[in-house]
Parts: sequence; structure tokens; C-alpha cells
Amino acid sequence: MDVLASGAAVIGAGLEGTAIAERLVSLGTTTFVAASRPAEKLAPELANTVPGARAIDVAKIANLPDETPVFLAIPLSEMHTIPPATLAGKLVIDVANFWPKLDAATEFADAPRDTSLVTQQHFRDSAVVKTLNHMAYSDISFDARPRSSAYRRAQAVAGNDAQARHRAAYLVDTMGFDAVDAGPLINGRMFGPGTQIFNGGWRTAEQIARILRRRTDYPAKALLLS
Repeated sequence: MDVLASGAAVIGAGLEGTAIAERLVSLGTTTFVAASRPAEKLAPELANTVPGARAIDVAKIANLPDETPVFLAIPLSEMHTIPPATLAGKLVIDVANFWPKLDAATEFADAPRDTSLVTQQHFRDSAVVKTLNHMAYSDISFDARPRSSAYRRAQAVAGNDAQARHRAAYLVDTMGFDAVDAGPLINGRMFGPGTQIFNGGWRTAEQIARILRRRTDYPAKALLLS
């Protein structure tokens, strides 16, 4: 499954967003990056930070093929600035986490480890999947390994739509990490800030799966992709 055949979009041009975009570009992916500023102002910046990435206005992401995955790498406090219709029909990879300095005055503060549930409510016509959030932005390229590696870092993948989880798992694998099926989106709370998985650094797929099985009713397992 080539989940990047139609390219990928990243919303957010901060440290996390540019690290994701840099990894995607290194894989030969047509990569679009959007930010709060217009594309014409973002483009010169991207030429220096992520050569090869293409600036795009957030609103124009709606015109990309439905198969184009969208990485959401913005502060939670800015989530509602994006109209739900912009990402309708698309796979949305939620890499965001709750940070008190940025998000304490938002509705996300009511359940800081369940932020993806609010994100899914907002983007009601999208398939939101939580993953890649329990890894530092600096690790995205540094820790990536080919599938043939004997010891490979893993990422948990949670989402309400099983097909979307499977697509996201292929995406995680393509980016250089093993994927662990964590089940429904609510299980994303098991790898949010302050959790054993979030604070644990480099873990294999089986190690993450064991933690999830211990703490949820879901039979979490490593996804063996072909």
C-alpha cells in the first residue's frame, strides 16, 4: 500500500511540522506545508527550513486528493481556526499534545489526554488517527529505520476507523517506525504526556503493545505490514 502516492500535507511550520515535512521530503514525497500565514509568505521560509516542500494555503488543502494524508502539527489552541470542511474526507494524523502554557485556557484542558476526541469532534467528516505524538521532533529523522532493521522504534496508532488506523500504520512504517494497533481513539490517552509510553523513549512494538494490553481492554498488537 503506497499511502504517500498522492503526496502529503502538513499543517504547522513549527519544529514538529517542519521535522515531519523534512522526513517526508527525504522519502521523495510531494509534501505541502501550510501555516497561519499565507503561502506566499511561507514559501521563502520553507526554502531554507525544508527545501523541496511546497507552501500551500490551509484552505487549499481541501482541493488535494482525498487520499492525501494530512498531519496536524499545530497547537491545540489553534485547532478551531481550521474549518472542518477543509479536511473533510481525509485521513488526519493528529500529532498534537496538550501543553499547559499554550492550551490551559481551551476546552482541551478538561481532559488533557483525550484531546484527539475533541479533534475528531471538530473534524467530524475526517478520520482522525493519533500517532507520532510520543516522539520528540528531533527523533523523527534520527530514529527512523528500514523495516529490515533488527531493532526498530515503534509508534502506537489509535483511531475509531479501523481502515484509517491501517492506512496510518502503513504511513508510520513508511516513515521508518513499527506501528502498534492501539484500537479506538480514546486509547490515545495511553500515550499522551505523562504516561509510561510517552515518557519511555525508544520502545519496540511488542513493548508498547504489552503496555497497552495491560492498561486497556483492547488486544493491542504490532501490525505486520507487507
